[in-house]
Amino acid sequence: MSDDRPQAIWSTESAAALGLSRYQTPASLWMRKKGLLTTPPEINEPMQIGLAMQPVIAKLYTERTGIPLEDITALALRIQIDALPLAAHFDYRTPDARLVEVKNFSHSRRSEFGEAGSGDVPTDVLIQCLHQLAVYPQINAVDNAVLFGGQRLEIFTIERDPAAIARLIEKLKAFWALVQGDIPPEPLTPEEARLLYPQDRGTELEATPAIAGTCVSLAGLTEQMDELEKIKDSYKAKIQGFMGEASSLTYQGRTLATWRMNSGRK
Repeated sequence: MSDDRPQAIWSTESAAALGLSRYQTPASLWMRKKGLLTTPPEINEPMQIGLAMQPVIAKLYTERTGIPLEDITALALRIQIDALPLAAHFDYRTPDARLVEVKNFSHSRRSEFGEAGSGDVPTDVLIQCLHQLAVYPQINAVDNAVLFGGQRLEIFTIERDPAAIARLIEKLKAFWALVQGDIPPEPLTPEEARLLYPQDRGTELEATPAIAGTCVSLAGLTEQMDELEKIKDSYKAKIQGFMGEASSLTYQGRTLATWRMNSGRK
């Protein structure tokens, strides 16, 4: 099923398709679906630790709830809704038709969640759960067993909501139409724009009034940044001139500035 990944939207990609992911943009996801971006997504250390912690968090969930879990990490399901192909992997399943997603988050993400036991979760987590429920119609709910900072386990439950699932599907259809129609989403960074449009055909294009206004705004912003850079350099020179050969500048016991060079100035 993994080789078939470009042929569907997976539950871990739904938030990116909607522009709501902190890890991937709609344009980068579109390029992956079109085969224009073939480098595998980076698996950083937090992701590696999260994978290693999955069995531990599952064990903590069972100890907390008394519910045994079936490991279904090898299970991948795919369905077709109209012209929209959806797919999903899963973590665990309970005997009463409930999915359990285990997550290892830092303490800083706790503020994005509501009360333990509620369905108040960050948007990217909610979208993943709704996507899984769409793909797996026999499931009633998804429990998110979240370990915060490696110390605090809390469970958040997303119940099946047909209306919310229907809204998600309609939004994903709009993204998939871009994939099928060879129409890229708007790039969010200059790097994405270069990847989407690597060739210069030497043609001339008439700007729309909105783009012309954006160009004027960019020119004004660039001019302001250049002026601010000059002011910044003059401030730095004034401070460095005052410091002379000193390496740090203090005021009432607080360090205001340091000035060290790669090779000694003294």
